[in-house]
Amino acid sequence: MFKKKLSLLSIPVFIGVFLLFFIEFSFVSSLAGKSKNQKDYKLLGKAISLIKNEYIEEPNPFKTLEGAFKSMVDSLDVLSAYLEEPLRKKYISLPSTAFKEPGLIIYKKYGSYPQIIGIRENSPAAGKDLKIGDFISAIDEQSTLTMSMQEVHLLMKDESDKPIRLKVLKPTKTEDITLDRKHPVDELYSYLPLEKTYGILRIHQLFSPCAARIEEELRQRITVQNMPLILDLRNCIEGKDDVAVRLVNLFLQEDKIGYFSNRNGPTQYLSCPDEPEFADVPLIIWTNRATFGPAEIAAAVLQESKRAKVIGLKTSGLTARQNLFVLDDGSGLLLTTQIFHLQSGEPVWQKGVQPDVKMSSGDLTSDAYVEKTYNLIRDM
Repeated sequence: MFKKKLSLLSIPVFIGVFLLFFIEFSFVSSLAGKSKNQKDYKLLGKAISLIKNEYIEEPNPFKTLEGAFKSMVDSLDVLSAYLEEPLRKKYISLPSTAFKEPGLIIYKKYGSYPQIIGIRENSPAAGKDLKIGDFISAIDEQSTLTMSMQEVHLLMKDESDKPIRLKVLKPTKTEDITLDRKHPVDELYSYLPLEKTYGILRIHQLFSPCAARIEEELRQRITVQNMPLILDLRNCIEGKDDVAVRLVNLFLQEDKIGYFSNRNGPTQYLSCPDEPEFADVPLIIWTNRATFGPAEIAAAVLQESKRAKVIGLKTSGLTARQNLFVLDDGSGLLLTTQIFHLQSGEPVWQKGVQPDVKMSSGDLTSDAYVEKTYNLIRDM
């Protein structure tokens, strides 16, 4: 793969280009002071020299540079990734392909194993010895340590029923677990009644026509009683930003609720201009670490506007947009190019939504959320 890319470049020239990119990236991002950057460059140069002259074998330049290239991209943030051609094609096909999956939601930082942060109800993973907090060290005998989070998510999905084999790291042991794959829940949302409330509206996916259907549902259920409605956004990892905005607009009217920005400043302001049909309905939002992206935007906006109280765990802060750049060999670079800010200017990206009422990580059952909800209602 990289031999084609480097056929016209000598290794010293490529290393020079790599270092120039590294220096430019560090300067623009202003991640460190000038003196620290200079020290880092000297250390990097020293490391390259030592590897070249002292390592026990002559390094394979193509293998070394491919690893450096992948690591450079994957280390930018948890959503950016280098995708080889098969995974790049799978990523493009996500919106239109009915993939099957085991039902695990994972989060992975660069240089660590992916961690299970959510398990979908009624999924193949729900009936196995898997817990929130377990780590996955291998997928189908491939180590996950050098994978990006995007690669792990894509490897979990398949069009076939082929089981997936996982090596799971638990606090006291390592287990080999095989999981079936099946289609995830088709419903955009589900509804459960709950005493002293308008019920629990559990949102599975924020895709169209989710907001329109929820509006019709609530018209039938909302009465003149002044009771809260629970928006359950736990394990809601998929959706579109515009659908999240339409959901917010059911409860809130604001010209500007936040904006996306790139490295040059704001690029798009989000607005909820319509008269909200449920402006007087008190809202309680349930979150966990597996509340991603558009669901985080909805929770953050409703919380900042004082329209909702949030119960749960801090979300993962994945409120960003990516662009996929296709390389000459068919592989791709998935790069974060825009991040979301609240109207106050506070970024949600990588910070997440802080709950008003925090759940104990030792008990994240729905019953525990209900108990916290009743305590909050009593104090409201």
